[in-house]
Amino acid sequence: MAKFLVQSVFALPSELILAGIVQEGTIAIGMKSEDLELMTIKSIEKFNKKVESAETGSNVGLKVNRLKKTATESALFNKILEFK
Repeated sequence: MAKFLVQSVFALPSELILAGIVQEGTIAIGMKSEDLELMTIKSIEKFNKKVESAETGSNVGLKVNRLKKTATESALFNKILEFK
């Protein structure tokens, strides 16, 4: 399990870009969160380079797939999401 603090949200039609900091654990492609809505990490970028995972303290951008659009972008701002 990993925790991710969302600092910025950019909405695309079927995806979201979440920029923020890994608060705890390691985040990797394919991990899922069900905090506000079901989402899956499709890719991770760290300083404009695609990476497979990111550790605690890393500033990254996550491209997530939105399976259900139940949460607004503002509801995700400054939220700590748990990914498994």
